[in-house]
Amino acid sequence: MINNNFFDLRANYVFSEVAQKVKEFKEQNPDVNLTSYGIGDVCFPLSKTVVTALENAAAGLGTDDGFLGYQDEGGIKALKAAVSNFYKNRRKVSVSENEIFVSDGAKSDIGGLLELFSTSSVVLVSDPVYPAYVDAATIRGLAVQTVSATPENRFLPEPPDFSADVIFLCSPSNPTGATYDYAGLEKWVRYAKKVGAVILFDAAYAEFSPDGFPKSIYEIDGAKEVAIEISSLSKSHGFTGLRCGWSVVPDELETSGVRLNKFWRRRQAARFNGASVLAQAGAVAALSEEGLSEASVYINHYKRNAEALKNRLIEEGLQVFGSAPYLWVKCPSGFTDESYFDYCLSQKHEIVTPGSGFGSSGKEFVRYSCFFR
Repeated sequence: MINNNFFDLRANYVFSEVAQKVKEFKEQNPDVNLTSYGIGDVCFPLSKTVVTALENAAAGLGTDDGFLGYQDEGGIKALKAAVSNFYKNRRKVSVSENEIFVSDGAKSDIGGLLELFSTSSVVLVSDPVYPAYVDAATIRGLAVQTVSATPENRFLPEPPDFSADVIFLCSPSNPTGATYDYAGLEKWVRYAKKVGAVILFDAAYAEFSPDGFPKSIYEIDGAKEVAIEISSLSKSHGFTGLRCGWSVVPDELETSGVRLNKFWRRRQAARFNGASVLAQAGAVAALSEEGLSEASVYINHYKRNAEALKNRLIEEGLQVFGSAPYLWVKCPSGFTDESYFDYCLSQKHEIVTPGSGFGSSGKEFVRYSCFFR
């Protein structure tokens, strides 16, 4: 019998329509150069330190001494140690190797972690939101509630007056680029403790957080009792094709009297054979001092993109919210997100993303990505 929840998935009509319109425009206007602010992919190659590590690891696999077969599904020890040191040195928080589970990127864990919760659970997301959260919950048959992210709350919703079981938070946010400060995250941690919820904190864009803002939810007192943190090297180190990340499931985190670390370890043993050992070797290098230094060059480039683009759009008279890596732009009067997309494409020769692709609250906005050269 088919999983009928797939029928409830929201069609990706906005994104498919955008792709089709861009394709048709290029065919009809082959001499026009389009500037793409639509895609959320990176545009720089892997750093030298990462490439060298990949080359060495690949060569090693071709030798008797260096060959590796199946490894611990939770990740190789060298990478777990590197992640733990990264939290200690860069985030100033303590995360043990036992709490770290290496993944092939954030998206896999976004869906997988929901398997820890019963199908009667209520999932809370913002609107607008990264569609993968809603899709993952829908496939599982979980009820989804929303809190509105609006200009009035700076696109940083506060906890609602109703209960939820699982809360997705992303800071900086995709799609709005809004970043929670310490006080904002403290409210969510207190709310989760009050209602017995678990926060799934998406830290994929943490390296783009402005100075003075938290880059890990574990910088908030008590967060390890209520939150799982999902991280990725995709945007910070260019691993969108290589695929490697991790999730932290704290030892202190319990729900219904059960340690989620134990359950997630068992789930991974049943459903995951581990990330590629080549990707993990690259990740170890990425988290070295050399790798982090090289990545900072690209991260700072994207931040400068955001600042320059924001200033230019404001000069054009547009209302602009957010910061790197995404700008959330209010459509001019008389435009919907889709009609403004058409205008940007045909008149400005720019590709943007219509906001309705991220939820009903995005109908008056478009998203600009800062991942461009």
